[in-house]
Amino acid sequence: MNYAAYVTYIGKWINRTSGEIDDIIQQQIIESQYALEKKFKLWPLINEYVSVLAANDFTLKVPNHIISIMDIEIIKSSTGTRYPIRFIPGEFKRDAYPSISGTGAQTGLPAVATLRGHVLHFSPPADEAYSVRIWGHHHLDPLCDDDDSNVWTSTYLTALRLHVLINLEAYIGSDERMTTWKVLLNDILNDIKKEETQMILSGLQETVTDTEDVYL
Repeated sequence: MNYAAYVTYIGKWINRTSGEIDDIIQQQIIESQYALEKKFKLWPLINEYVSVLAANDFTLKVPNHIISIMDIEIIKSSTGTRYPIRFIPGEFKRDAYPSISGTGAQTGLPAVATLRGHVLHFSPPADEAYSVRIWGHHHLDPLCDDDDSNVWTSTYLTALRLHVLINLEAYIGSDERMTTWKVLLNDILNDIKKEETQMILSGLQETVTDTEDVYL
């Protein structure tokens, strides 16, 4: 179901079929999508991003729609070798790498990082250009035109619909269905949480299996 159809769909649920509050419904759909995305690290909300950390540099901006960084690795361009990056508190990083700029600055293969807002700070600064691969839990693009659709208007349509309806309570007024919707939403969110947990366990199981195969 695309965005325009979804707005009409919600309107029918609240008996607003003449476009009376379509603008409010449209905005609430976007806000509800973002609210739900922050709750769950579902597979459609996890992706990888590759950026270049330039030689002698030590900062890299993370895309604004990233909610959290799940994993990160750095790749040596000359050999293709991949190295893990360890996150540590900023004060520990400063103690371990006090010289990161100016004459005689220590450079090398970046080994640790601190996230400040949406900027990654690496130490030591890069001695050459490296590729940085980030796995991030992220927001989807907002639903904003007639052709838009995503997992929330298809796979998780009911969760989005109930979240929108409940948050439109001020415009719906007294509706005896509201209590039922809140109970149903809670049940569905619990189901989605179980799905998220199963996804995590599946990933761990696959990792364990791969590890065991290595040592057979």
